[in-house]
Amino acid sequence: MHKRGELNVSLEQLGAIRPGLLRRARALIGNFADAEDLVQSAMERAIVRCDAFRPDTELNPWLSTVIRNLVIDQVRSVWRSRVISRDMNEMPCQDPESSPWWQELTEAQVRNALQRCAPVLREAFVLHHYAGLSLSQIAAQHGISTNTVGTRLFRARAFLRQTLTARARRDGRIPDAAAG
Repeated sequence: MHKRGELNVSLEQLGAIRPGLLRRARALIGNFADAEDLVQSAMERAIVRCDAFRPDTELNPWLSTVIRNLVIDQVRSVWRSRVISRDMNEMPCQDPESSPWWQELTEAQVRNALQRCAPVLREAFVLHHYAGLSLSQIAAQHGISTNTVGTRLFRARAFLRQTLTARARRDGRIPDAAAG
């Protein structure tokens, strides 16, 4: 039995879990080079802090959490470093008469787009947004984890956003300059 500080992180352990960590990092950050950097930083932290691990520490979840936190730190850093123009005359302003295209969506348009969504995603969306059930209530009703319900909701919302945005572009409600 190891005492605190006696647990060593081996290169073999890190090498074995590296591909899974890289997949998770790429899913979070969306770019292979940045994902490599994140995994490298997380592994470096594991090696440096291995003496602080308890013997029952699971390395894979610990590294996944480190990667997630590094991504959050990067996003916060980018957000904080944004430069806001000091000259109010240079700041773009929207015509006060116009409203964003999504505010003009009808419930029928949303329901129509939702019909093209995968059934499990649609069901989670309807139960949460229309029936008002919590994630834990939906999870209990279907015998799945709340994380699974959350993932389904995320995917349903992403599908709706993509579908409704594409439709708005086709209809000319989104100008080409705002297409990015």
